[in-house]
Amino acid sequence: MSKLTKACVYLLVAVILMCRVSMAYAWTTEYLGPSISKAGYDYGSSFMYGDGPYIKSWWCGQKPGSAGDHIYYSEWYPTGWTTPEVVLTPGEPWATLHVCDPSVIKGSFTYNGTNYSYAMYYTGARLGGGPNGDDTMIGVALSNDGKNWVKYSGNPIIGVANPPSTGYGAGQPSAWTPDGRNVWIVYLDSTMNNEILFRESADAIHFGGWSTTQLKQGSRGLQSPDISYSGIEHRWYAAMSSGDLLNVILLRSNDDNLFGSWTEIGFFNGTNTGATHNHNPGLLRVPNGNLYVESGTDWRYVQFGCGWSDPSIWDLHWGRFKP
Repeated sequence: MSKLTKACVYLLVAVILMCRVSMAYAWTTEYLGPSISKAGYDYGSSFMYGDGPYIKSWWCGQKPGSAGDHIYYSEWYPTGWTTPEVVLTPGEPWATLHVCDPSVIKGSFTYNGTNYSYAMYYTGARLGGGPNGDDTMIGVALSNDGKNWVKYSGNPIIGVANPPSTGYGAGQPSAWTPDGRNVWIVYLDSTMNNEILFRESADAIHFGGWSTTQLKQGSRGLQSPDISYSGIEHRWYAAMSSGDLLNVILLRSNDDNLFGSWTEIGFFNGTNTGATHNHNPGLLRVPNGNLYVESGTDWRYVQFGCGWSDPSIWDLHWGRFKP
């Protein structure tokens, strides 16, 4: 082997080790390292590109000195992330302990005669029912700047399909709008054997009946879905957590049917992040919720909670994937 060939081999190995590229699937996944860090735990990102600043992120985080989850916000510029700030707090009777799992979309939504540009769907949990705020439900808040939110006075807008709930409840929403007004939402419901359900709304607030998707992946028990549609490919994408919170699983629909079958295309776990816990992911989406695909590189991006068994050190990390 020539010196030049050896040098090329060594360089290739070094690049692979540095980027921790996983080739277990036909798709390539690349771990990019820490994204957002602050005091307390962080996970459950809603991640947006193409709306003003380079990237906007809303996520579930622990506020120092508080027992419950709050929703934080930050913007990414080439110089880094802005200081995280709390933009939604618990306090409603149905959500006295936690507000978390935000899913933010941009469109045109009217509430109480005022038009709003953003809708945030989030999980709320009350005190009582369990140490983790069991009996969760889903609420909505509206905003014109992504920072100052008006909660819908009729929250919660979605509860469990089979009440009463004696376990987790209904939560972990992911929203998408096909036209800036109608809203599609998927979420987990523990009273339906932890199935991932779907509902649709014509006004972003009042949702119709539920349908079952195949996102649970049978006995896999996947949860924390974040969905996105690729109009170029006419395919749906989903990023989900394994039930043990150790793996982020990436999926792609086999056709353009949200209710059809899915194929796993990649993952992030200890083999490529070096951390035991990898969970509650959010896909990088454009404002209506469609998937962002980087021009010229074909990369798609995901942000997720990452750390070890102690939740207090969970931070947001990110990675990317492509065919």
